[in-house]
Formats: sequence, structure tokens, C-alpha cells
Amino acid sequence: MPRKKIVILTDIPVHSMGLGSIARMQVLLEYLSPSVETHCIILGQDEVQPPQIGSATLHFLPPDARGNIDPSRIRQLIAKLKPDIGMIVYAPLAKTTRALFPPKIPMIIDSHDLLYLRADSFRAAGLAPIMPMDEADEFAVLDTFDRVLLISKMEMELAIPLLGKKKCLFSPHVAPDRDVPLTPSPVGGILSSAATANRHGLKWLHDQVLQEGDLAAHPLRICGSISNMPKVADEFPRFDFLPFVESTAQFYETISFTMNPTHIAGGMKIKSVEAFGYGIPLITTPEGIDGCPPVDYEFCRVAKTASDFRNAILEVAASEDYRHHLRAGALRYAREQLSPDAAFGSLIRYIQKA
Repeated sequence: MPRKKIVILTDIPVHSMGLGSIARMQVLLEYLSPSVETHCIILGQDEVQPPQIGSATLHFLPPDARGNIDPSRIRQLIAKLKPDIGMIVYAPLAKTTRALFPPKIPMIIDSHDLLYLRADSFRAAGLAPIMPMDEADEFAVLDTFDRVLLISKMEMELAIPLLGKKKCLFSPHVAPDRDVPLTPSPVGGILSSAATANRHGLKWLHDQVLQEGDLAAHPLRICGSISNMPKVADEFPRFDFLPFVESTAQFYETISFTMNPTHIAGGMKIKSVEAFGYGIPLITTPEGIDGCPPVDYEFCRVAKTASDFRNAILEVAASEDYRHHLRAGALRYAREQLSPDAAFGSLIRYIQKA
């Protein structure tokens, strides 16, 4: 029997190096392609010689001189590929491209986040949403699909009454399958982009959590693209900003614990997922483990208020034994709850039956 053929449409540059959505897409292509003939159309990117991602075939549709992509080009390429199943990555793209697929094939959407929840959380924190969307509009889009991938248990609970249990597939982010050794000295670190939500969390940590002298014995290293921002060291003088590194594991090998001080709810935070996969002890706000399946063992330290977060930092920094306890829980959690099978096993079973 011939393999099913799936065509995935996205504007995420899955061929490049990156975290979050890029890493998720790469694992998805690697997971599907041995069993399903997998084609991924990447919108808005000039054609390059991409790295091999499983046995998936990548197709590039670059923009025209005005930065636009004629929908007829997308439709023609999809028709040429003749998919048995179609997939679109997240709701804003689906609003404009769902009708470009053949009308009778099964369609899947990977929501990545329920965007209206993140928009509400941004507004609650006094920030402008990056992708404004309201609840009614988002669920109207999701309801046009045969299956909806949802990355968090909380989002599953919200979606099932509106979309039906059959349509909703739980699909968490995948943790790295590589534990890195902890440095024995109590060194904290955060890998961060310059995204608004990340800067908001760092400001809370810098201004409200840490006190004068806390970092004298326990240095806190910040790495990632935020290190390249102008005057960032002036904005956060207590932190030690390191040059950008290409490998996340390379940074995590230099620290003994990490933090996720986010106050933006919704979705599943890739910063926390990575810490679990690498076996790095994590101190986080409750929002930092939004969507994570509950378990009956400690896999991170959770603290809500500024004083509790500070106490957690000091306790984790003070005890190598406690750090190794959190490390063991994190690795167990990653392997049991955030594996590729946990993320995409139900998806591939649906594809094979569709």
C-alpha cells in the first residue's frame, strides 16, 4: 500500500536554526517523514539549500518585489503535489490559506498556541499583543479543520467543549533528548530572546525579585539574542550578559540552574521544555509551566511571588543535592511527558487512518 502524502503549509523558516516554533516544526518533519510522504511549503523565504530534515521535501515560495505571495502560486503548488492530507501551522495563516487546499481532503491545523489567550495575557501585563485575535475568531478558524493540535492541557480543556473531543489532539512541545552535565558551582543562567514577554519577565526578576548582594555569591548569566540588544547591560546591570552562542546545550553546560520568570500565560513555554530535556534544574513562575501535564513528583521549583521566587533561587543555589534532585525529576518528566511520541503519536495514527 502506498504511503499517504501530507502537505504542510507554514511561514515558519523550518530550514534555519532556532528555538520554539522552528524546533517544533523540525521534530514534526523528522517524526512524520519515515511513515508519511512529507512535503513542507515554506512561505516568504528565498530558496536555499536546506539541511536534510528527516526525509521531508521542502518547497520555498519567496515573496515578490512588494513582499507579497500570490495565493494562486500556493494553490498551484499544492495541486501539483496532490496531497492526501493537508496541514497548516497556526490560525492567522489558516484564515487566508485554508481554501487553497483541495476541498475534500482531511485537514489538520497545528495551533502552536491559542493566540487569544496569549493576547489576553499580554494585555493584562500592560503589553500590546503581538498577534491580536479574539476567542470567537480563533475558534471559528479551528472549527473548519478535521483535527486540531493543541500544545497544552489547559487549552485542551477549553477547546473540547467548543470543538468536540474527537477533533482535539494533545500535542505538547518536544523536549531535547540530551542531558547536559551541570557545572558544580552554583551558577544561574537564562537563555533568552529579546521578545517582549521575555524582557518583561527579566525586568520583574531584576527589579522586584533580586536584592542587592544576591548575585555576589551566585552569578546570573543571560545569553541569547537579547545579548545583542543595544544598552541591554545598562537596563539590567545586575546580570552578566554573555555573547550569543549557536548551541543551546553549549550555554547550559556553563550553569547549574535556570529560571523562567515569565508572567505571560498560555501555551507551553519552550524555555521550560528545554530545561527539562537538558536536565537543568528550573525555577519558574506558575505561568512558566502552563500547559504541562501534571505528575506526582517534583520536576521543577515553582514560585509565584517575588519573595518566594527569591527564596527558591537561594535554596536551589545553596544545595547541590537539591539541584540533582530537580535534575532527575526534569529528565524523567521530559522522557515521559514531552517525547516525540507524546507530541505527534496521535497525529500519525490519525493520518494513517484518514
